[in-house]
Amino acid sequence: MLAALSQLLLFPLVGEVIARGIKLPLPGPVVGMLLLFVGDESHTGPFTARASNGDTRFDTRREPARWPA
Repeated sequence: MLAALSQLLLFPLVGEVIARGIKLPLPGPVVGMLLLFVGDESHTGPFTARASNGDTRFDTRREPARWPA
């Protein structure tokens, strides 16, 4: 939980540095949240919801289970 909270605080900080560094017209936290979204969607970072042994039963990106009618 501490790692997730740290990531939520670190990405806006990185976004602020990038936005000020290249003088973007976007606020830094917006850039940071875009970076967080891209990192989450890349499937290669630490944000993928998988079990520690690689089991994909807990992968939240799969299609939801279909319940019988």
